[in-house]
Amino acid sequence: MRKQTEISLVEKRPHLFHSSILNALGIAINNQASSTSKEVRLRWGYKEENFFECGEGWLQIIAAFMESLDHYLSEHEIAVAEDDPTTEKATVFINGAMSHQQRLYIMVDMSSNIDELLLSKIRAMQEFSAAMSGFICEVCSTSVKEVEPNSRVQCAVCRCSQA
Repeated sequence: MRKQTEISLVEKRPHLFHSSILNALGIAINNQASSTSKEVRLRWGYKEENFFECGEGWLQIIAAFMESLDHYLSEHEIAVAEDDPTTEKATVFINGAMSHQQRLYIMVDMSSNIDELLLSKIRAMQEFSAAMSGFICEVCSTSVKEVEPNSRVQCAVCRCSQA
């Protein structure tokens, strides 16, 4: 995914990303300009430059995942605050996304105090995102009807243009 696309995606919900990722992308934190830095402590070592190592066609799936995650985290925070206001807030950060076995895998880092219900919702969203990526062209986001097993998910136009 292009760097500018990554920046615009992360800027929509910066609270879902670790501050080191925001710094690496040059996104302002708490209204302060951040300097571009390559230090990212929580990032897995898949790629130096990009946090979303997948096609831009899957951008809609990632955006939907972010929206759902934000919703579930808000619900969880409200429920926990009502039950026990002294409970420490669970932290969840999106570390990026990648193409794994020709499907989308969204990497999420969670704190150890996350409860089972929220954990199961996040895992279900990850699985749903992976399943949906099997029906959407990873290049242009066109619906794909038939995909050969163990092959990239591309529409006929994108497949022909890359051949």
